[in-house]
Amino acid sequence: MPSIISIFEMPLAKVNVNELIKISAFSSYPWGDEPPLTIQEVKNALQTNNLIAPGIFSDDPVADELHNIDECSREQHVARIAWIISHYDVKRTTPISLSCAPNVDSGAVGIANGNHLLAAEVFMRKEIIQARFIDGISAEVIRQSCFISWDKAPAHDGFFGANIISTEKEHWTVDVSKGGYKTVWIGNFSGAEAKTARLRLNGIFSMSEVSAGQGNIKVRMKEDATLERFLSDCDLLLSPIFSEFKILTKLRKLLGLLVVA
Repeated sequence: MPSIISIFEMPLAKVNVNELIKISAFSSYPWGDEPPLTIQEVKNALQTNNLIAPGIFSDDPVADELHNIDECSREQHVARIAWIISHYDVKRTTPISLSCAPNVDSGAVGIANGNHLLAAEVFMRKEIIQARFIDGISAEVIRQSCFISWDKAPAHDGFFGANIISTEKEHWTVDVSKGGYKTVWIGNFSGAEAKTARLRLNGIFSMSEVSAGQGNIKVRMKEDATLERFLSDCDLLLSPIFSEFKILTKLRKLLGLLVVA
């Protein structure tokens, strides 16, 4: 059993803002096919008090009952940046999210969430800010020009991420949903054959399937399809990483399952 395991980690780091200007809205407009924003546009919004507070637009407008972010105009994006500048509080501000996944421009850093905040911090000429990395390889992250130091380092030097379970030598993508079905999907496509596992919990329709390739498949139905048995099958067919009790605890919490004493 591996002694060091990363479970859905999003480590926190100090980063150099000047090195992030090239991925900010002042270098490339992130919300459509338009020219980059200008400093003057933000100055004008501040001078005219044209501000839009958070909670008006959403990436998931139906669930959040808000306006669709895709309907936000250039002027409104600028107004959102201006609001952040006017109300900036480093102690209460959620850090931007960055990605340094291997499949993104050979490890180059990209912004995953927080375009408005980064633009505001660039405008305010912040030198050092906090950023949360939603995925990446630790050894690759620290080589990036923007990286200064970890505030909360990942568990090991291998691959980590918001939907990643890993050791330094292997990693698995894990998706969890609490929609019509409580579902867990696990996949690893790095080898010659894809290895996958799927658990679906919904009363009489509950089932799990763990496939290690070459016809090596374990299927459970109804009452046999529990999270504990599912992870036990993953442990036997996919990797001993899944015998880690912390994974069971984390997935229980994400699925909203009651913990049985």
